[in-house]
Amino acid sequence: MRLGLQLKLNDPELPLEYRRVFMSFIKNAYQHGDNTLYEKLYSDEAENNTIKPFTFSVYLPEADFNSENGHVLVGNDRIYLNFSTYFYNLGVIFYNGALNLLHQPFYIPDKNHFTLEKINLQRDNKIDSNLIKFKTHSPIVVREHDRDSNLEKYYSSNEKGFIPQLKHNMVESCEHYLFEGKEKKRIYKLIDKMKIEGLNMESITIMHYNHPVIGNSGWLKIKAYPNLLNYLYKSGIGSRRAQGFGKVEVVG
Repeated sequence: MRLGLQLKLNDPELPLEYRRVFMSFIKNAYQHGDNTLYEKLYSDEAENNTIKPFTFSVYLPEADFNSENGHVLVGNDRIYLNFSTYFYNLGVIFYNGALNLLHQPFYIPDKNHFTLEKINLQRDNKIDSNLIKFKTHSPIVVREHDRDSNLEKYYSSNEKGFIPQLKHNMVESCEHYLFEGKEKKRIYKLIDKMKIEGLNMESITIMHYNHPVIGNSGWLKIKAYPNLLNYLYKSGIGSRRAQGFGKVEVVG
């Protein structure tokens, strides 16, 4: 399910780490939509470890990311949040929760707020082919986490380890939600056999939770099992998808 939300800013500016604002809004919508699901996704113990099967991107018209005051200046007071999930029930619960926030001010840092004006169901493509070309709507993050040292490495698209680690991030996502029981063993083989080609990819450094993160934008051509492609299309590609990264659109 894919949803588009139109929001109106009181003051046309956002914090430089604006994704955190929309993470908070989505969290609040789930709290209003279904408290049981909210606790499952966002309880204190689970919040940092639970892989969430949704993604989002934000469209900021005529945005200036290099303003002198360290904020993102938006050229229009209307901004757009695009939400996507593989699971219909998660989309419905988010939709219902967001409806409860309609026309109410949602307060954000620097004494600012925005208001949800409307929410619409967007076109949701069904992938039947085993070869798809995706375009990024929010940068793809490829992350390697060392549990022993708690250190992280982020990969740019021109690094040798980019594709192998991207596949590893896909396994981490898919094994939680796409397959059950013995079927989980299939995911490793399916993703290992997957063919991924980056096209005109560009890498940029993004500050996220006060740390530099490498985001990769462009096109990906992926050959894989159609159900797997559908999951990646709807729940996002790479790491930190529920934090506003890895949302893609089908372009061919």
